[in-house]
Order: sequence, then C-alpha cells, then structure tokens
Amino acid sequence: MVRLDCFGLRPRNDVPAAFFLSYKRMKKLVIFDLDGTLLDTIEDLGNAVNYILERHGMPQYTVEQYRKMVGHGIRNLIRKAFSPMDLDDAFLETCVAEFKEFYLAHIDEHTRPFPGIVALLDDLYAHGVKLAVVSNKVQEGTERLIHEFFPDIVFVAIFGNRVGYPMKPAPEIVASVLAKAGCAPSDAVMVGDSNTDMQTAANGSIDGIAVSWGNRTREQLAGNRIADTVEELQKCLLDESNLLETKRLRFRPWFDKDAEVLFKYASDPEVGPRAGWPPHQSVQDSLQVIRSIFSNGHTWALELKETGEPVGCMGYYAYGESNIDIAPDDAELGYWIAKPYWNHGLCSEALQVMIDYCFNIKHFQTLWADFFVDNPASGRVMEKCGFQDTGRINWCSRLYQGNEKPVKIMRLNRQ
Repeated sequence: MVRLDCFGLRPRNDVPAAFFLSYKRMKKLVIFDLDGTLLDTIEDLGNAVNYILERHGMPQYTVEQYRKMVGHGIRNLIRKAFSPMDLDDAFLETCVAEFKEFYLAHIDEHTRPFPGIVALLDDLYAHGVKLAVVSNKVQEGTERLIHEFFPDIVFVAIFGNRVGYPMKPAPEIVASVLAKAGCAPSDAVMVGDSNTDMQTAANGSIDGIAVSWGNRTREQLAGNRIADTVEELQKCLLDESNLLETKRLRFRPWFDKDAEVLFKYASDPEVGPRAGWPPHQSVQDSLQVIRSIFSNGHTWALELKETGEPVGCMGYYAYGESNIDIAPDDAELGYWIAKPYWNHGLCSEALQVMIDYCFNIKHFQTLWADFFVDNPASGRVMEKCGFQDTGRINWCSRLYQGNEKPVKIMRLNRQ
C-alpha cells in the first residue's frame, strides 16, 4: 500500500496569512470562449484571410501559422496577415468587409466542436450551471455557429464582436454576462484557450481556466490553471473537491499525463521512505500508482500555480482505510511534497485547506495524523498547528519500513 506522509494543521493566530485557505463552491456560471475552446474554427478562419490576401497579391499562411495569429479580433488578424505592410483605416475596412462576406459564406465548411464538448455542455446544463459565450468573432458569425452546433443548449448570453461594445479583454464584457445571468463574480469562471481569455477573466474579477487543445500551447498558457482534456475540464467545473486552492497551490486530480513528473519526484530515496512508501522505480510504476491508488476521489495532486506542475500529493483516509484505529466519522490526513520544495511552507498552505475541507465540508469529527519518530520535524509542525500528542506509538506493517520504526500518533478535534 502506498501511503502519503501525514501531518495536519489547524487555524492559529500565529499562522501566516499566506497559509489560509480558499475553498470554492461549484460555479453557477461558465463563460466560454468560442474559437479554440468550444469549436475548432481555425481552418475556416485561415481560408477566409487567405482569400483576401490572394485578392491583394499577398503571400498566404498555413493553418499552423494562423494558430499563432488569432485571438484578438478580425482587424488585428488582418493587420498581422498583411504585416509588415502598414494598413490605413480605409483599406483595413475594405479587407474586413471582404473577409466577412467570404467567411460567413464558408463559416462551417471545416469547423467542428472539439471532441467531448457537446457532452460537457449537456452535463453542465443538467447540473444547473448557466452557460455563456464571449468571443471576439463577429456577432453574426458567433450566433450562427452556436445555433448550428449547439442547437439544444441554452446560453444565457452569446456575445461576439458588436458595434459600439468593447472586445475581450475588457471587463465590461464579463460584467454584461454576469448581469444577464444574475450571478456574482465569485460564482463565475471563464474558460478559454488564450491569455486574452485569462486576462478577460482577471479584468472581470472572475476565475479562469485555460484549455490547451486550442490555438495556444501549454507553454504559452503557463501560469494559468490549465485543463489539457475535456475530461479534466469537466472535473474542474463539476467536482467541488477540485476547487481547493491556496495562495501558491491548486488541488486537482492526478492524470496519466502526470506519470513522468511523479516519477521524477517520487523516485527520490529521501521522499518515499519518510512517508511510508518505497521510491518509485520507473515511470510505469508511477503510472500504476496514479491509476490504482491516487484515483480514489480523495487524493489530489498539489499543482504549483507558478509552473502548472504537480509537486506533491494530499489526501485523507476514511474509516476502514486508515492505518490508525479511528471512528467512523474520523479521517486520517496524509501528504508528501517533492524535496526541491521542502521548507517553503507549501505543506502548511495545503494542509490548512484540507483541514477546513474535512471539518466543514466532509464533516469529520476528528482528524488524525502520524509521523515516523525519526522524522521529528513533522511532529513539530503538528504541535505548532494545534495537533496534540496522543501518547500512542504505532507499528504498521503496511508502511514501507513500518516494521523497523514506529510512528507517533497525533490528533486534532473538531471545534
């Protein structure tokens, strides 16, 4: 059995503000970007711009080149396509008119929803989540594509590039959607494939989730909360337990894609033995752990917001799973952090959130933790943060080296 290193924290007056939790309820409103998020539109967009470039004797671009150019509205796209030529306003508007005429006539020739998107929207709607679309595409094109590809989905707002209204990333767009939906900023999240979308979310004081299947790479989206698949996005949006976060960390499920980075940290011989499990021997070993142990609904990857990389793990053991003899309404907490991040306060941040979640959301009555007696640093953290020594020493053969060294048992009662 693979075990997580265990020690927990409770709120205290002397705990730095950075440690305090952020637990977010499931969102009531999801605002989606269109191009590169809900729909793969890049080929039809590129064909339309190439049409006007050809008309004016300019070289054309490939689909992959257009992926790096889109995201800021058609006028900006045309300016980039004609670069380094400096377009005057009259010529630009002529090109925009030519683009619109061609694009609206060929708007759906290659455009399709990304796999899984329709089912995601259906699922969100079935859970009572309000849906909206905000795009820098022309309003007529935005509405047409939404009604064609999502005819059975109810959207509270469909906002494209409208005359007299600001475009993304202006905060007024978010404010307009919130007003139509009757939601507060804390109830909403923006989902998009570009940093423009994430800036729109920030400007509108709402959360943002970037998706990497569109027109930007994961590297270009670094620093944001990122979903690499529709499945990951669904879990982010519908599973409240995946909305835990601290100042520097996000709680999220473990995915197969994390096997390599898990192996990088879990193969360190100084990490696993402190936590009661042997160092991982291969990436396949780490993948098996993700699939068979971490995918249990109460174990999370601790993702560093700055890099988007999981740097640790946290979870709880309920009655019947714990290595400690606990009551049915108790839980044992566990975690580990990669060695490069020791002594950075990350464990304290994450465990503070977990304690709040376990007491106030899961309604456990007592939280338990233990530490190997030759790892007294964990015990000092527990005592500082309110855990009390039970005076009990435990030997657990299920732990790696558990027959060779005992653990000291600590407890934290619900107040």
